Amino acid sequence: MALSARAELIETGLTLGASQRVTVFHIILPAVLPNIVTAMRQMLAIVWTYLVIAEIVASTTGIGAMMMRARRFLHTDEIMAGIIVIGALGMLTSRSCIAVCSPIFRSRADG
Repeated sequence: MALSARAELIETGLTLGASQRVTVFHIILPAVLPNIVTAMRQMLAIVWTYLVIAEIVASTTGIGAMMMRARRFLHTDEIMAGIIVIGALGMLTSRSCIAVCSPIFRSRADG
């Protein structure tokens, strides 16, 4: 991720007398922070996946457990409702992250 900070900016900062601390916090961190936030947003999908798997395996409550009970009794409508709820929650968290981060990182439009 440090490659996201253009070498010219780092060299310019160091040439103008910036310390390592200033270089990291005022040049490198602002350059890589959008990539870090994007990676965190993408990890939300994996978090939702593991949450549902954990509910299926070891829980008696939650969306995953509800879907497993519905599977046992062949209630396809409840299974589909669970899938739709999981998808809607995933979309909501992703869009919320985009809505919060877009004003912060106006120069990057990768949402």
